Amino acid sequence: MEETKVAHAITILTELAAGGTSRYYDRFINEFTPETQINAELGRSITSLEFLHAQKVRRFAMEVLYNHVFSKVDVFITPGTGCTAPKILDGVLSYGESNLAQTTNLMRFIYHGNLCGIPGVVVPIGYSRREKLPISLQIQAPHWDEDIILGVAKSLESFVVREKPMVFFDIMEMASKE
Repeated sequence: MEETKVAHAITILTELAAGGTSRYYDRFINEFTPETQINAELGRSITSLEFLHAQKVRRFAMEVLYNHVFSKVDVFITPGTGCTAPKILDGVLSYGESNLAQTTNLMRFIYHGNLCGIPGVVVPIGYSRREKLPISLQIQAPHWDEDIILGVAKSLESFVVREKPMVFFDIMEMASKE
């Protein structure tokens, strides 16, 4: 699993850096958060050999998914994230934040599917006891089986009683007032 995380990081950072070679990169890089700027520069340091090795891991991960998972089950279900939404600390909105441990925990269950490009959806299934923050499940299936994913998601969502979290911003209402 650790190799999948590394391959995912190399692939995403390389794609970010490749997008950064456009004429827009230099004009707009300062509009990105500091974390994104750092990641873009990190992506530029990845060698073509490292990228090719990451793609070999990607191929192996796809083989594992199809030969050992989807050959036995229709869908693969995991938690949507590794934790509930973290508290946004003072200064983060103004200056950004690079918290690799937190990001890794949040993304713990998405690396494999995202690296392999398999379809998936995340659906709310309830709320945390203390903060009343949403918790979710991620449903993934083989390519071209989106109908199965959506059917499972619809079924799961029908059991959820919607609640507002303790801190709630109605962005649709806020946008209509602007």
